[in-house]
Amino acid sequence: FAPRHGERAPVAKPLFVFNRVELERLGCLRGQCSVYTVSIDRDGSVLYRGYAHVAISGERRAHANPEKLQRLRSLLNDPAIFWLHSRYAPGNDDCGSWSMNGEVARIAIHAPNFDKHIDHYLGCHGAPQILTRIENAIDAAAETSRWVTGNPTTAVVGSTSR
Repeated sequence: FAPRHGERAPVAKPLFVFNRVELERLGCLRGQCSVYTVSIDRDGSVLYRGYAHVAISGERRAHANPEKLQRLRSLLNDPAIFWLHSRYAPGNDDCGSWSMNGEVARIAIHAPNFDKHIDHYLGCHGAPQILTRIENAIDAAAETSRWVTGNPTTAVVGSTSR
C-alpha cells in the first residue's frame, strides 16, 4: 500500500507490547565475565542487580533511555521472536559450531498472553543473530555500562544499595 500524495503511510501495529524484559549475564568459564541482571518495565523503569566482575555491585534503579527503548521495542516486535528456541547451547543442533569460554545470557520477555525465555551460550556460532541484538539492545536501553564498567558520573544515580 503506497499512500497518495498528502496521505500518511499506515503505521504498523506492534505484535505485542511487553510488560517486562529481562537480561541476565551469567558469567563465563574463565570467570572474568560480568555477572548481573537488568530488567526494563513497560514504562521504562530499570532495575539492575550487579553480582560479580562489575564496577557497581548491588541494586540500582533508573529510567531507560527513551530512544534506545524504542529501538528495543521495535526489535522485540520482530516476528522472528516467536520462532526462537528456548535454549542455544553446545549439544543443541541450533548451536552449530561453538567455542569455549563463551558467556551465557538469559533473556525473558513478558507480555500479555506471551512469555518467552531463552538461554543463549554466546559461544554458539549457529544461534540467530537477533539474540545478540536483543541482548545488546536491553543493555543499551538500560545503559548498564554505567554500572558494569563504572561511568563515575552516572554510577550513583538511582542508588538503592543495601
